[in-house]
Amino acid sequence: MTNESISSYRLSGFRNPKIESVTTQIQPFHFYDPIITLLENTYINPISKSGLSNYGYQISDTIYKERDTLIAIEYFPKSINKSLLKGILHISLKNYAIAGVTAEPVIQDLLNLKIEQEYYQENNRYLPSKLNYVLHFKKYPSKKYGLKMESYTHVKNYQFNESNVHQLPSTQKELMLMDDLRSFKLNEKEQFTYKWIDSIGLAKNFDGKLNFINKLSQGKIPFKIIDFDLTQMQYNLHEKNRIGIGFTTNERISKRFSVGAYFAYGTRDKKEKFGTELKYKLTKQKIEFFASYKNDLVESGAASIQTYVKPDYWRSMMRDSLNSIESLSFSVEKTYKNSLLMLGINKERIQDFNVPMSNFNFTEIYVSAKLNFNKAEQKFYEPNNFSFKYPIFCVSYVRGIDKWESDFSYSKLEFSVDYNYFIERLGKQSIFITYKKLWGNEDLPEFKMFTGYGAYSKSLPLFAQNYFQTMLPYEFTHTESIILHFKHSFLKPLFYSKISGTKNFAYSICWLGK
Repeated sequence: MTNESISSYRLSGFRNPKIESVTTQIQPFHFYDPIITLLENTYINPISKSGLSNYGYQISDTIYKERDTLIAIEYFPKSINKSLLKGILHISLKNYAIAGVTAEPVIQDLLNLKIEQEYYQENNRYLPSKLNYVLHFKKYPSKKYGLKMESYTHVKNYQFNESNVHQLPSTQKELMLMDDLRSFKLNEKEQFTYKWIDSIGLAKNFDGKLNFINKLSQGKIPFKIIDFDLTQMQYNLHEKNRIGIGFTTNERISKRFSVGAYFAYGTRDKKEKFGTELKYKLTKQKIEFFASYKNDLVESGAASIQTYVKPDYWRSMMRDSLNSIESLSFSVEKTYKNSLLMLGINKERIQDFNVPMSNFNFTEIYVSAKLNFNKAEQKFYEPNNFSFKYPIFCVSYVRGIDKWESDFSYSKLEFSVDYNYFIERLGKQSIFITYKKLWGNEDLPEFKMFTGYGAYSKSLPLFAQNYFQTMLPYEFTHTESIILHFKHSFLKPLFYSKISGTKNFAYSICWLGK
C-alpha cells in the first residue's frame, strides 16, 4: 500500500489537536519486516532469519476458520534481551501468511506496550484489518494511580493498482460522519467519556497546554500574539555565554504572515548582535517567502545559506573562529511532501577579526534543495532510533558575483547524502557522505573556504556526530573535499543489564584538496 487517507480524526479533550495519534507511529502497518519498531525502539522480528536463533517457539492451538486452518504459535526469547519480543502468532496453513499477531517487549519499565494485529483474507491475500495497542503508564500521573490508553484501528476498502487515490475532505468537526465511518458503535460509557473529557479539556485549556509544549520543543514560549525565541541563549568558545531573546508574531495574528526580531550579547566579546525577519506563506501552494537582516557573527567555513543538514549541538559549542557579519537576504522556498527547494539572494559585509580594519563585501545568488522520499517525519519529537527507507540528498550551489559593491566572483557546490538503515542480525548503520568544491577568485578570504570539520577540544571533550573527533575544529582550510562518516550501532549489547547501552563502531575518512 503506497497511499493512506484519514477520513476523520478526533481526540477527546481537544478541539483542534496539533498532533495526530496515528497508529503507525506506535507500531508498523504489518508484521513482515525483519526489524519491528514500536514507539522509538527496535526489536527482532520472530519470523525473521535472525529471529530463529533468538526465539523459542511452541504450538499452542489450532483454529479452523473459513476453509482455512490457523496455527497459534507462542514465541518467547531464549535469553533476556531488550531487543526481543514475546507474544502469539497465528499462521495460515493455506498460504503460510500471518493471520494475526500479538507482541510486547520482553523488558518494560515505566511504560508497558502491547500490540495486536488481525488480518483478513481477500483473494488469497491476508491484509491488515485491525491494528490495536494498549499503553499502560504504571506510575503516571502518580505512583498510586496509573494511566491506561487503548487504541483500536480498523482498516478497510483496499485498492490495488490504483494510479490516483483521492483523499477525502477533512471532517475533523463533522462528528456525525465520524459515527458513520466508525466500524463499531460507541457504547454509553464511551460516549460519556468523550463528553466528560471534552468538558475537562475546555475547562483546563488542553489545546493551549499542548500548543505550549509543541512551541517549547522548538525553543519558543508562546504569550498571546507573540512567540518568544529562546534559541539565542547559547554557549560557544568565542562569546562564552551568549545571552539573548527573540520574538515572532504567531498564528493568532496571521497564519500566513509573521514578523520577528532578536537581540543577543556575548559575555566574552562584549558585543551586541541583532536581527529581524519577515515571512509570508502561501499555504495551499506550500510556498514561503523570507526576508531577513542581521548584524551578528558567522563561523569560518560555514555555509552562508540553508543546506538542510542539521548542525550538531555539541559541535556548535566549540565555535571559536567567528567573524562579524552584516547581511541582507531574500529567499523563496517551495515544499513538496518532504522535499524542499530554495532560491535566494544574499548580500553581506564580513569583518575578518584576524585582519585589522578589514571589510569584505559579497553578493551571492543561490539555489538549495533537499530530496527526501521517505514518509513524513514526526514534528512533535525526534525518535532516537529513526531510520530511513531511502537516503536523503541535499545539494546547494552558490554563485558569488562581483557586482552591487561585491569584491569577489566565485562558485560553491555542496552535496551530501544521509542514510540511516537497519541490517538484519547486525543492527543500525548510518552513512553520511559530503562533497564540496570551491572555484573562482584566488584572492577569496580563508573564512569563505571550507573548514570546521574537526570536533576535538580540550576544554569541551564532547562527541559530535559527523565530525572528526581527533581533528581540531579549524585545523585544515581547503577548496575541495570528500568526506565519509560511517557508524554502526549493534542491535543488542553482548549482555543485558540496566546500565548496559548500545555498542557503537564509528569510522571516518576524508580527502582534502588544496
